[in-house]
Amino acid sequence: MQVPVQNARIGMPRAPARQAAQVRSLSPAVSSRANVTLGTVRIVQSPQASHVPMSFQAAPKPLAAPRMSLQQPVPLLPQDEMAAWLRAARDFVTNTDFDVGPFLDRKRNITELMNIMKANSGGKGTIQALGDKIILSKLLENLGVPQMPVLLSTYTKVDKAEVEKLVSSWTRSSDPEVYDVVIKPTHLSSAMGAVIMSKAKWDKEQWSAQKLIEHMETYLEKKAADSESEALKSLIPGFIIQPRYRSSVGFNFPLELRVVTIWGKARVGIWWWGRVADPKGRRTTWLVRVPKVSGKLSDDDDWEVIHEHGGHNRGFEVSLKLFREAMPAMSAAAEGIATGVGAPFLRSDFFVGSAEWGVRLNEVAYGSGVDYKRRLRGGTSKHVTSASGGAWVGGLVDDGPAIAEILQEGFKLCQRKPPAEFLKVLGARTALYEVPTRGRPQSVSKPIEPMMKVEAVPPEKRCRQLPEDAVRDLVGLYKSPGNMLSQTGCCP
Repeated sequence: MQVPVQNARIGMPRAPARQAAQVRSLSPAVSSRANVTLGTVRIVQSPQASHVPMSFQAAPKPLAAPRMSLQQPVPLLPQDEMAAWLRAARDFVTNTDFDVGPFLDRKRNITELMNIMKANSGGKGTIQALGDKIILSKLLENLGVPQMPVLLSTYTKVDKAEVEKLVSSWTRSSDPEVYDVVIKPTHLSSAMGAVIMSKAKWDKEQWSAQKLIEHMETYLEKKAADSESEALKSLIPGFIIQPRYRSSVGFNFPLELRVVTIWGKARVGIWWWGRVADPKGRRTTWLVRVPKVSGKLSDDDDWEVIHEHGGHNRGFEVSLKLFREAMPAMSAAAEGIATGVGAPFLRSDFFVGSAEWGVRLNEVAYGSGVDYKRRLRGGTSKHVTSASGGAWVGGLVDDGPAIAEILQEGFKLCQRKPPAEFLKVLGARTALYEVPTRGRPQSVSKPIEPMMKVEAVPPEKRCRQLPEDAVRDLVGLYKSPGNMLSQTGCCP
């Protein structure tokens, strides 16, 4: 069935009285998606119910997940702490693209929950947009999120003239740092097809504009692995080239913290090195939210550093210090992103430690297969004082059951709105991602692009954007004299 594009268009927000009409005009396009059933959902602040996609008729069966041992139950959260997170759920407005509440007919563990989220992500325009790095950068630009700039982007076909122009600018420059770029597919994961370039690598491996074009063409033909989410597998192939982020701390990769938000509130930041059994897995560190007032989540909450690393390493300690300093700004940004797109669970990954770039968002992920840990009050963890400000070492417990409980119970309490209510504020002209395949002949000379187009929204016209102090703290964290990065001795 051909999707009537004119009905899928959504304008920028105007007077509140017209917003409901704009959303209702989207319904015919949304309801024309294949293989969906329609359910009635009450739109917040809307005079009448609107039909929006609720679930797929033939959703893939969630993958089996290991059951928790009944002999070693993991304690859930204290009652007052759980109540605080459920209040956050009650106040949160969920984008119905993320609504998996109807599938939670029984208690699920965290692995089952993540599998359900992945299996039911197909055809959900918002989730597809978050996975498409080109569209994501445009949406979050309209939210005011600091990101790495885009030097070149393309879908399905390589614009050879543009690649040659970019490479020519590198070869003409006397600055070797112009070669410091990251070249990566926008539709794949696990760094498949990604190249971290440098002048030394360019010369040693005899790269050229033609070799770069051939590399991009090769990976534009690749598809996401079967184990990936339905949304990721449906993305239109693309490529993006951005400047390389270099942290001043001496690792072979940028410092990156994964901030997990639940019901619009950051719960934990994770410096991921792998699981404990992995060669360097004990370095994995969690920055866990500690409410300043018991039973209440606020902007003044503290962040507790916990890990299993028993060794002494200056780079490790410096990294923890930088993460701890940046955590308030990163958590505010992550909460703004999750609230802006209406995602009950979201992971926002931030680069940390560059004097040139400050703190920048790298990407976001809907669902995450990492481990979640927390410290039991009165447990066996030991507090170790160090230059990083101290951390709790050992005696950690699995936080996955608590996260699963917060999410599952929260779906019974949260408010709901259709995707258009979120995407139009971020500049999207439609809530649909995929290109109709019938009735529209495709040109063999032009690249196939997503139906979702995102227009730039001037700052003065934005209805939603990150708090100014959060943006200032992210971008300018290392600009002031005597900043934390300069104190560590890692940069001039």
